[in-house]
Amino acid sequence: MIIRRPHRPMRPAWLCRNCAAPWPCGSAQLDLLAEFHGHSIALAFYLAASMQEAVHDAYSLGGRPELDQLHARFVGWLSRSRQPCPSANRQYGDEVPTPHLEVARYRQVADALRRRILAGVIPPGALLPSESSLMAEFSVARGTVREALGLLRTEGLVVSEKGRGTYARPVMPVRRLGSERYQVELEQVRKGELGTSFTADHQVAWSAYTLDRDFRETPAAAAVAELFDVSAGTMLLERRFVFRTHGVPQQMSTSYLLLEMVAGTSVADPANEPWPGGNTSQLHSLGHAITGIREQVRARMPATDEVETLRIPGGVPVIVITRQTYAAERVVEVADIVIPADRVSLDYSIDLT
Repeated sequence: MIIRRPHRPMRPAWLCRNCAAPWPCGSAQLDLLAEFHGHSIALAFYLAASMQEAVHDAYSLGGRPELDQLHARFVGWLSRSRQPCPSANRQYGDEVPTPHLEVARYRQVADALRRRILAGVIPPGALLPSESSLMAEFSVARGTVREALGLLRTEGLVVSEKGRGTYARPVMPVRRLGSERYQVELEQVRKGELGTSFTADHQVAWSAYTLDRDFRETPAAAAVAELFDVSAGTMLLERRFVFRTHGVPQQMSTSYLLLEMVAGTSVADPANEPWPGGNTSQLHSLGHAITGIREQVRARMPATDEVETLRIPGGVPVIVITRQTYAAERVVEVADIVIPADRVSLDYSIDLT
């Protein structure tokens, strides 16, 4: 007796579990036509929903899905299959099964756990029940439980650690970036206070703030040179920072200064970091009064080193802020600031008076 294995999708890659072809493969299409025989609209809705999930998974993995190709793959083949389905009769006889439109079991498990997390029944930091307990509670296989937990990890609701298990993701403090944050540094420079815009954002004392740093001299890449309005290859001082509060990493940044401006000065010495008053105070010490800031904000999925350094759970994107600091008409500093999206709220006021 030959046991026929079903051609089902494997997420998040959306490959067939049986033949490893892009799903729905040819065999899966035949199975779906048989299962939804006489219910073509329901089949179209099912495939459209599957395509939407595949798009979501692709973005979660940091990809950029080709929507036209996905539409042709998931839905387009239906227009070529509006004919009698002999495979259905061969497989099922005259009794073609009714379509299974109920929510997949792994989604039912994920929905139940999600409700408990959001309601605080499973509080932040608390362990979820073990896989064996969830299998018994929901009467499902271990693979179903793991798919459910994988979905919750993708949504950023849980974190899994080897040797510990899976727990509800702790609520991270949200910092607020306002258009007045750089004004704070100007005030700190004027008053000689210990602090930066970062400590003001996080509302922490200077003693709770630490800064990992790595300095090196490097030629300007084309993109950075364009932001400075200098020639590519112009020598820069590259400063890589990891900002911490109470020892916990909160954000990363790569800051560039023109080497001709800082070479041999105290600003080029990493031993002087963290510097009270931050970037504004450093440039002031070199005789450059800051007159303006331009920021461009975008979102993307984190790189591997960012995930590891900032301890970013699965499914959480980062906010990247590209900053140009001006002294009169001249750009005197360029920086890329990376912050986990679940730790930041961008709050800007725009005065039109």
